[in-house]
Amino acid sequence: GVWSLVTMLKETGWTVEELHLWRNIIKSGTVIAQLITQQARRDSPLKVLGLSHNQMGVEDVLKIFLASVSAKGEDGKMCYPCGGERPLWLRVEHNSYWSKHSDDLKRRMEMEFQHLHLKLGEVVCMVLDTSLGCVPEYCNCLVPAPAIHARFLFKEQLSAQIPEVLMAGSSLGGPLLGMSQPSSWPIYIKDATGKPGGTLPPFVAAMNGQQLSDASLQDWCRWFKEWYAKLKLAHLRSGKVPVLLFKEMDFSDNMISPAGIKVLLKVLTEIGIVPMQVKFDLGRQVKVLTPE
Repeated sequence: GVWSLVTMLKETGWTVEELHLWRNIIKSGTVIAQLITQQARRDSPLKVLGLSHNQMGVEDVLKIFLASVSAKGEDGKMCYPCGGERPLWLRVEHNSYWSKHSDDLKRRMEMEFQHLHLKLGEVVCMVLDTSLGCVPEYCNCLVPAPAIHARFLFKEQLSAQIPEVLMAGSSLGGPLLGMSQPSSWPIYIKDATGKPGGTLPPFVAAMNGQQLSDASLQDWCRWFKEWYAKLKLAHLRSGKVPVLLFKEMDFSDNMISPAGIKVLLKVLTEIGIVPMQVKFDLGRQVKVLTPE
């Protein structure tokens, strides 16, 4: 299982940036902790680690957090946050500890972090509200950036803020990857530098996995027309030629019907945008449209 995977990576020298192991029967955090330490030493740290819906208890989850906040690169400097900006995106909710022992994990983490002269609330971002803008690439809540993003870490925290009916599947480690709100939509549009909310074309709109329906897509289209008009005006005022190209628009892994896609394409045509690629779901497959 996981031991074989980590051994293979160690023997071959291969590394991974994203590792998705959720919905398995992983019980031990020891091997995962070793992998975090191992890759940090090679200056190729893990950036996304999905471990939700497994069978780890308090102590095993704790090992993973301790390995993350202690991981060091080849130069001996702390690994996380990567580059001083990007925390490890770690999902461990819905493990064995979660339903009845979240409080125990919190106490253990606070105690162990104190021994390392760290504070839980400073090195782990646990904010649930997606409108605040925290994404795998950076934290928008804590300054300086924390070592770890761990949304939904404690069940009591989740139950107090998120309705149970919304606890669905996610591609980044478990439930509730996508619940974006209009206030956070700009961060899903990256410019040529890769900066979320940037202004340098060509752009990429990554709205995949955001639980968008036809109705919410229409809301997005209205917002996008206003956003685009403001950006175009800003380019005109700065003397730049307002040719705002879109390299890709990804609306896959949502709940959008063919009729909703037609609305999207109509809006893009109205405002003069012809993306190089538009991705959306067609049945169980992802369809990619390109200009003829």
